[in-house]
Amino acid sequence: VAVLTSITPAVIAALIIAVLFGIIQDNSLSFLLIALLSGIVGSFISVHIRKRAMLVRAGLMAGSTAAITSMIIGLIDNLSIGLVSQQALIALIVGILSGVLAVGLLPIFEQLFKITTQITLLELTDFNHPLLNRLQIEAPGTYHHSLMVANLSENAAAAIGANPLLCR
Repeated sequence: VAVLTSITPAVIAALIIAVLFGIIQDNSLSFLLIALLSGIVGSFISVHIRKRAMLVRAGLMAGSTAAITSMIIGLIDNLSIGLVSQQALIALIVGILSGVLAVGLLPIFEQLFKITTQITLLELTDFNHPLLNRLQIEAPGTYHHSLMVANLSENAAAAIGANPLLCR
């Protein structure tokens, strides 16, 4: 949600999911807290992602947050070390799998909701794109002019608080 929209809807979604998760787990405040903290951490890390591989890192960080929180809660509740470490390991695995799933589902959601993410915009500005290579060979003046206009628009957008990458 953070990659597709912004931080506010992502945090709201994390809150809703955490409440539902807590209710499913017999109104457990511990599970609600674990889900909420990992969701908020994942949202804040994901909001400015510019590469798809960084989504896996965001999932790992969210999973690490869930693991640490579950370890702290497990130790406070006097659970066995084996059970606490098992829960922490599962939280890490789920975090990594969530990141991998997000990488796979992001293009589908972009197409479905007609949203262009920062990641897609960066992929479109790849200088190794065949069309840009052809433009550079066949019309070097136009290519150079396009780069200058792109730089000007990017700097202007940054100066007024607009999306520089979208303007580029």
